[in-house]
Amino acid sequence: MVTRSADHPELPASFTSADGAVYRRLGVASVGTSSGGKATITIPVTGKPLDVASVCSRGGRPGSSHAVPRITIGRTPVNTGLYCLQGRQLVSLPVPVGAGKEVTVTFDTTTVGSACVREKPSDPCRKVEEEPTDWSLAVYEWTPPERPVEPPALRALPHRAGGLALTQSRSGTWPREASVTFRVRGNGRKVGVDQLCSGELAGRLRFRFEVDGRDTGSGTSCGGWKNGTYPLAISEVTVPKGRTATITVKASMPSAAPNRLVRWSVGLYQG
Repeated sequence: MVTRSADHPELPASFTSADGAVYRRLGVASVGTSSGGKATITIPVTGKPLDVASVCSRGGRPGSSHAVPRITIGRTPVNTGLYCLQGRQLVSLPVPVGAGKEVTVTFDTTTVGSACVREKPSDPCRKVEEEPTDWSLAVYEWTPPERPVEPPALRALPHRAGGLALTQSRSGTWPREASVTFRVRGNGRKVGVDQLCSGELAGRLRFRFEVDGRDTGSGTSCGGWKNGTYPLAISEVTVPKGRTATITVKASMPSAAPNRLVRWSVGLYQG
């Protein structure tokens, strides 16, 4: 497989993140409209955490979609949550257990079949056109900061969101504080939980919900809010009318992140 270069100013040979983690580039690739749909690079496995950094260039026709690279490390598909966003995006790249001294990483934008959408059930299925998109990609290993750096302060949760009112809120910093508990009495109307985070790895923090000690089976990631419209992402929780329940929200991260803190704020909303 031919490896394609990804010379891009936002993918330097090394850089230091805002929280002090030091990144060193191990390999680069380009895929997309101009570079072909698939590329593979081989990288050493040193035991340090790995991230994939990406920068995409795209058009912007309404109703179009963008081919996002599928990533495979060795023979293992990786669900990175990669999207075509403005600027550089960093996502975790987990190394399979038992990997040797090096692994291959494949980026593939080749599509199989075609997608279509209907505005109404009775409408014919309209093919979704893919906008020409080019991806510059790099695999980095990173060294944790020597000491934790406190993440930026969070904006206050809004008093109302999604037609619900904020009734309780708690804040903390992961991993020092990794859970929060609310006591709520059901009134027959909706109960929801929303959250905000800050820190270099804020988007990797995951929350799951328990009601009276039972896992609801639902979870969500954490959004940031620096400006613009509040990024509403309320998760509804069922509390029967007239019953008092304990709602526990637990935070975790899929991979280890020593000395890399995430500040969080969780709010309970009721109708």
